[in-house]
Amino acid sequence: MLDILRLHKPEDNRDARCWILATGKDLRSKINFLYSSLLEKMTREELIRRLNKYTGINLEINLDGLIPKKWLKNNIRKLRIKKGFTKKKIAKLTGTSGRDWTRFEEGKRLPNCKKLRKIANILDIKIESICQNDDFCLRSLDVVVDSLEKLEWIPLVVISGLLEIYKKEFNIQEDNFNEIKNKLINSTDFLRVLQDNSKSIKAVKEIDGILAKIIGAFAADGNFYPPDMIRWEDEYEEQLEVLSNWFKISFGFGLRIKPSKRERNSFTTRFRNKIIGRYLEIFFGFHPIDKRYTVNEPELIKQQSLKIRKYFAMGALMFDGSVNCDGTVSFSSVSKKFRDSVSEILLKDGIKISIAKTPSSDQWNLVSSRELSLHQLKKLSFYFEKSTLKRKILDFYSGNLKINSVDDFRVLFLKIRNKIHPADLFSIINTMVDKFDVYQIIKITNLSRKLLLTYLRILEKANLVTSNIYGRKRIYSLNNWLTNHPLSNSLRSE
Repeated sequence: MLDILRLHKPEDNRDARCWILATGKDLRSKINFLYSSLLEKMTREELIRRLNKYTGINLEINLDGLIPKKWLKNNIRKLRIKKGFTKKKIAKLTGTSGRDWTRFEEGKRLPNCKKLRKIANILDIKIESICQNDDFCLRSLDVVVDSLEKLEWIPLVVISGLLEIYKKEFNIQEDNFNEIKNKLINSTDFLRVLQDNSKSIKAVKEIDGILAKIIGAFAADGNFYPPDMIRWEDEYEEQLEVLSNWFKISFGFGLRIKPSKRERNSFTTRFRNKIIGRYLEIFFGFHPIDKRYTVNEPELIKQQSLKIRKYFAMGALMFDGSVNCDGTVSFSSVSKKFRDSVSEILLKDGIKISIAKTPSSDQWNLVSSRELSLHQLKKLSFYFEKSTLKRKILDFYSGNLKINSVDDFRVLFLKIRNKIHPADLFSIINTMVDKFDVYQIIKITNLSRKLLLTYLRILEKANLVTSNIYGRKRIYSLNNWLTNHPLSNSLRSE
C-alpha cells in the first residue's frame, strides 16, 4: 500500500494553502474517533498545541474554544473600538488595506504572522508565542481546528499528527498502529490542495497495472519542471490519447492534447498538479531535473511482481520503443540502467532480445530477435496497447491483423519512409510483368537489396505478393486473388 500521508512535506507548513487534503466516505468518522479518544486524555487546547509540532504552527493563543476566524471576528472589532481607532487609522498603523481590515473584522481573512504581531502590539492582544517569520500560522491554525471538528476535507498533516499522538497516548504497538493507519488510508477516496482552483483527484493507494504504465511512460518520455509542471511529447497523437485514458482510470482526470508549437510534427500534453508531482517524487524517486542519464526503474516497481513490472515496461516501450518494419521491437535510452531494467523484464517474460550500445553514440539499445516464435511474438504484442499503430504492426506479423485494402496497408506502415514506402513498392510491382526477381526491382527503385528483401517479406506477409524458388532464383509475382480485384485496379490507376 502507498502511504499517501507521505505526500505532505515539511516545506508545505509555511502556509495551509500548500497543504494536501483528503476526503472519503468513512474518513470523517475515523477522524472523529481519534479526536474524541484523545479528548479523554487531554484538553482540546493541549491537543491543538501538540498538533502544532506536526503542522509547523509557531503560534500559541487562547481561542476561547473558537476557530481562529470566529475568534478574530469576536475580538478585533471590539478591541479597535475600545482603543478609539477608526478602521482607516488602524489599517494605516498596521500597514493593511481598508478592504483587508474589513475582512479581518468579518472573519473572512486571517493576517500572516508579521501583521498579526503588529495588530497584537497595537490592540494589546495576549498571544503566548508567535513566529518571527512571514508565515501564515493563524490561517493554518484555523484549518487545523476546523478540520478536527467538522470539515470533510482533512489535511494529511493533521491526520498524520493525530495518528502519532494517538499512538503515544495509548501506547499502540507498531503492528496495530500500521493497521489503524492503513484503515485511514483505505478510507481516503480523493485528494486536493487547499486552494480554490484545485480540482480533486482520485487517491491512488496501490501500485496496479495502470499506475505502473504511467510511471513507465514517464520514465521513458515524461518531463518534470518546477513547480509541479509535467509534460509529454510524442509524434503519435494516439499514444498521448492512451496516456490520457490511463490517467482517467488511475487519477480520475484526462489530459489535454495539442499539436506541438515547436517546429516538429508531434503532439504534447502538459499540466500542473502538485499531487501527481508528489507521487512522482515521494514514491518513485523522480525530481524536476534532467533525468535522461540517471533514469531507472523505480525501486518500488522493482519490488513488485513480474506482472506489474511488465506493465512498467509497457509504458516505457510505448513511449521510447519502436516497432520496426520487420516486426522487431527496439528500445533506446542514454541510461544504461533503464535499458537493462527493460531488458531484464523482457527476458524474464521469455522474449529473446539482444542488447548493445550504438557505435559513436551514447544510446544503449535492445532489440527483439527476428526469430521469435508466434507465441513469443504474441507476448511481445502485450507491451503495446491494442489501439496503437505499433501494436497493429505486431498483430500483423503474428497473424492477428489481416490486410483488407491498400489503404489499410498504407496506414499500417505509414511511418516507414526510406525513399519508397512499402505500398509504393507494391504499386511499382503491380505495373510490371507477372513474374520478376529482386534485381529487376533494384534497377527501378534504387533500393538496397537488404531493404528490398525486407519490403518484399512485408508484402508477402500481407498476402499481396507470393514467391517461389525456380532453380537458384526466388521469383515473385502478384498474388492470384488480386488479378481481378479492385485493389489491383486502384493501384494501376494511381
